[in-house]
Amino acid sequence: MSAPDSESNGVGPENSSGDDSSKINRAFLEDVYERYFDRIYRYCSYRLFAKEAAEDATATVFLRLAERVGEFERKNELELRKWLYGTARNAVSSHWRSRKQRMKILGAICEERRGDLEHYGDAEGSKGVDWSNLYLAMSRLNAKQQHFVTLRFFEGYRPKEVAELLGIRSITVRVTVSRALKKLRKYLTEVSYYEVGKD
Repeated sequence: MSAPDSESNGVGPENSSGDDSSKINRAFLEDVYERYFDRIYRYCSYRLFAKEAAEDATATVFLRLAERVGEFERKNELELRKWLYGTARNAVSSHWRSRKQRMKILGAICEERRGDLEHYGDAEGSKGVDWSNLYLAMSRLNAKQQHFVTLRFFEGYRPKEVAELLGIRSITVRVTVSRALKKLRKYLTEVSYYEVGKD
């Protein structure tokens, strides 16, 4: 009796290599998911303000990672991080471009955000922050300013690290963040003045 054909039984060298590759890819995805899911979700939350939109955007990032997992075998940690945040930024922008989504997001700011991410604020020593007004103020910034402020303050990256992530100079980060903070302070001051005037 002849020996069973290894290829027909799916246990030949080629198939085994494919199984090994699949296991490696799966392990890589699980590792990235565990280390970055909360960060990317938090980033999307601070940019989109609405839980459902943030979940959709975060899911988009990791679906695209799964589709292109083979490309990341030769990338280092910084390159991976740049890709994740860059893809998250694009997913956020896609949501904002839709008028329906934009209205939904803005409508959720005052209704949902104060409590939804409260534990993030507490963890960062921000108890007492009026999240509704802060998110409204953030929505007044342009997309670039929102991106920089979120990475700098909500994600905790230093200007040099933000610059590395985005492939730009540190001075560009500092200037953009400075201008964004000026706009935020102006809006929050106006809101505080208005609320005091109502009492």
